[in-house]
Amino acid sequence: MCQFQAGEIELLGYNHWYYYALPEVAATRPLVALHGFGTTGDRTFRHIVNQTMEAEIPLYSPDLLGTGRSEKPNITYSLDLFARLGVAFAEKLGLEKPVLLGHSMGGKIAAATVALYPDLFSGLILVNAGGFSRYARLLPPLAGNRMVNTLFRKDWFFERILPRTPIGIVFKSEESRAQMLTFGPSFRDLDFDATGIREKLKQIKLPTLVLWGADDPLLPPSVATRVARAIPGARVVLIEGAGHAPMKDQPDRLVEAIADYMRSVCR
Repeated sequence: MCQFQAGEIELLGYNHWYYYALPEVAATRPLVALHGFGTTGDRTFRHIVNQTMEAEIPLYSPDLLGTGRSEKPNITYSLDLFARLGVAFAEKLGLEKPVLLGHSMGGKIAAATVALYPDLFSGLILVNAGGFSRYARLLPPLAGNRMVNTLFRKDWFFERILPRTPIGIVFKSEESRAQMLTFGPSFRDLDFDATGIREKLKQIKLPTLVLWGADDPLLPPSVATRVARAIPGARVVLIEGAGHAPMKDQPDRLVEAIADYMRSVCR
């Protein structure tokens, strides 16, 4: 059974941990995978390491700044900052025009990165990506609300009330709670509309693959259609039998779709 290896790297002055699994012979360009909210690179993408190794896809996944084992500075986190960190990650590791993949919140970051730095990547893969739901615009004022942040510090709210809400699926761990408190004041800077990046998505010309768990209770497949409308030429593939985390629910089907895409457009 293949496993991730771990490394440390400094990006823009901040220490990061990252994980990688490299086949002896690479059949495609590198794949840089960005995890979603409340988790880490290792926990999200370790489920597909065997499959990417078999498909001869070099896989890299950093813990995003403010998450996991990466540094957690008291700063404003923004889509622009994460985009620059993504570029720095590829450049420092010598990854020539990698394909950028993002899951959930990582999908929002991946899309913003490609929109801001289109010439530095070969392709874009979005897996149950955040930022495209019709309710996405409600998140910045909600996350930045002082009362909401106070409630997140209350054990009774986090343990008893939040799990019963539609977003309870995202907040299952203390890590997700900590990330909410870390990112909460910055959610406006992490919003497509508030930053003006949503308009830039229309200019993305890289081949874009949208993979979506058909049974996602948080972001239903209708959101995938919204992604395709936002990014010209994006192709949608539904992963049957998968929820919000297809890499965990259907790793074989997910990597099969990823490998087909990378072999066809990213040689």
